[in-house]
Amino acid sequence: MQQRSNQAEIFLHLGRLEGKVDAILSNQSLIVNQLDEHDKRIGSLEMFKAWQLGASAVIASLVASCIAYFRGGN
Repeated sequence: MQQRSNQAEIFLHLGRLEGKVDAILSNQSLIVNQLDEHDKRIGSLEMFKAWQLGASAVIASLVASCIAYFRGGN
């Protein structure tokens, strides 16, 4: 009788552990999905910033060229 009681307790504890592991895995999956989404968003922001800096450089060089032309420079 004592052995069955111990087995029941062991199975109860194993069930609780299994439930906790399932919860951890579920949370981990949510976090991984969230990180993937953040990676995509950050990548698009970085690309936008690169295009913006490139466009600014082109505009600045055009403005400098126009100023030099109208001032009679090279």
